[in-house]
Amino acid sequence: MTMAIKDSDGNDVGLQNLTTNSGDITVDGTNVVQDEWGNLYTDTGVIAMTVTDAASNVVHVFTTQQPGQNWEPDFWTSTVTN
Repeated sequence: MTMAIKDSDGNDVGLQNLTTNSGDITVDGTNVVQDEWGNLYTDTGVIAMTVTDAASNVVHVFTTQQPGQNWEPDFWTSTVTN
């Protein structure tokens, strides 16, 4: 599954401290990057993950907005694809 997190103007939202209890976040070095301390972040707002069979119908992703982001993530302009 891939999420593209956007703000209300359709701009990419930078997120940090990415975690989930619904599967595994894919670190690709482009969209999701792992820093030297093991923390995951995205500057593009794109998060790909493998969802496990143990996940319910709702997938949980926990994150913090990166400093300097002008707008909050918007569920109406963000997308999720399988």
